[in-house]
Amino acid sequence: MTENSTDLVDRWRGGDQDAATQLHQRYGERLVMLARKRLSNKFQGRLDPEDVVQSVFRTMFRRTQAGSFEFQKDDDFWKLMVTITLNKVRNKVRGKKRDPDRERNQFDDTLAAVMCRDPGTLDLVAFTDFLGEIQKRLSPIEQQLLTLRLEGYTQEEIAEQNEVDVRTVRRRLTNIREKVSTMAAESGDIDIV
Repeated sequence: MTENSTDLVDRWRGGDQDAATQLHQRYGERLVMLARKRLSNKFQGRLDPEDVVQSVFRTMFRRTQAGSFEFQKDDDFWKLMVTITLNKVRNKVRGKKRDPDRERNQFDDTLAAVMCRDPGTLDLVAFTDFLGEIQKRLSPIEQQLLTLRLEGYTQEEIAEQNEVDVRTVRRRLTNIREKVSTMAAESGDIDIV
């Protein structure tokens, strides 16, 4: 009999990396197909459904570890994954519609390097742990800025949400980037390209 998702999540919380692998194997491809269906042909070349799903798993693991998600029934996990996937697709498409030729800034490059080029489930879990350690070293406002940036918000959107100047956001993100780079270099577990 197949182990239910809530048990796998509990095993993962207890440190069982195989449980994370099983969750990814069980749901990953179905979520990729869902993301692919939701991306119009116009965005297929610019947004990779597999990248979206990796982001979905990062979010789920991070927020589950933080206690944001609790699963009562087995299908709660699948419903959550579908919801996160649809939201990420929608947010990424919205970001591409605003400025499809927008250059990634230095902060995005550092985060992309930290997150690895082709993360597997173990890389995903390692990154989630690394992100948790980063969050501990940041002030509450820095934590909020990092979360918004990882969720795909632009510097302008973050400034608007926090009612501050874009230069303030840029300066704070630069400080965060420096902390992330220092931590990555110290840990040796995460490769910065």
